[in-house]
Amino acid sequence: DSARRQAIALMDGKTQQQWNNIVFQDPSVKGDATLKGAIIQGTFVTEALAIGLVTRDDNGVFHLMK
Repeated sequence: DSARRQAIALMDGKTQQQWNNIVFQDPSVKGDATLKGAIIQGTFVTEALAIGLVTRDDNGVFHLMK
């Protein structure tokens, strides 16, 4: 859905901390309680990495898989 896509898009070029600082400010993410819960619990990032939507480099920076 669009909120999940937006949360993934916001990850590109950011560390976990940088992403955490902005993701909850996005209106589409704010409006999705299930997504917010998954982000807070850490399952959203784990899943995004596991299914290959994003990678995380040695510096902890996320990169979207194109």
